[in-house]
Amino acid sequence: MKLPILLSILVFIIISIFLNIFYLKLPIMQFIGIMLFALIIIGIIVNFSKKARNKRKGIEGEPDAFIFPDGAAKKMKTMSLDIQYEASVISSSLLMLGIILFLIYFIFFTTSSWIMKGLIIFNSLCGLGLMGGMVVTYFQQLVSYRESTKFLREAAANQPQPQQEGLNEQEDYYAQ
Repeated sequence: MKLPILLSILVFIIISIFLNIFYLKLPIMQFIGIMLFALIIIGIIVNFSKKARNKRKGIEGEPDAFIFPDGAAKKMKTMSLDIQYEASVISSSLLMLGIILFLIYFIFFTTSSWIMKGLIIFNSLCGLGLMGGMVVTYFQQLVSYRESTKFLREAAANQPQPQQEGLNEQEDYYAQ
């Protein structure tokens, strides 16, 4: 990150802490939650306003950046497909684990009505089904990608290398 951005975030946090201590007097967890929410919203607003300002000025940003900052879009374009598929498999599996852990905690360790628990169970099972399908799809894509790149590497290694015509004539001349 750039220094001015870091300094502005730091000033925002310091001012917010003093505001909470002397005026708002929120509990620490509520304050942290509000601060994280505010920083995310401010980041989104700054990103969109920067894109709009550049568009009005006629400054071309990164092609196909969509809603992402230009720097992030450039880095995402250069990311290897192998890493993307691996990250998708791992993150989807961990999300499934998180759903299961949350479900166990909510059902057995909280006091809530059985209607609410039933809705959580239903939504969690549907989420697990969706995430399970995504894990299988990502895994199959990862395996197919690795097999195809392995095949292409082997085919390229077995391909005879073309020789340049000028070198053959020179080799024949020196061989005589």
